[in-house]
Amino acid sequence: MGSSLRFHSTRHPPAPNVQGGSTTACLRIQSARAFGLALKAARTERGLSQEDLAERGDFDRTYPSMLERGRRSPTFFVILQLAQGLRMDPVALFIQAVARLHGEVRS
Repeated sequence: MGSSLRFHSTRHPPAPNVQGGSTTACLRIQSARAFGLALKAARTERGLSQEDLAERGDFDRTYPSMLERGRRSPTFFVILQLAQGLRMDPVALFIQAVARLHGEVRS
């Protein structure tokens, strides 16, 4: 009983990228930007302003702008609210964001 349990993480430290940050942090930023571009495209295709979308989704009026600029990363629930406000399938919004992340869509 005198032995203590040790927990070892199986995670490895993030690999640095060329700018000195971590690969994970870089991917996080790129993902937020890709989602933002997909959101903006979906919103503008529907002729909505950022304020219209904020009202439809019950968000602060500045939140869609922050998302579109990649300054915020939405939660799953927020993606559902955005899709509802855009009157589109949340899967379609997510697929468009992933396509942008992989460079399959050009702005």
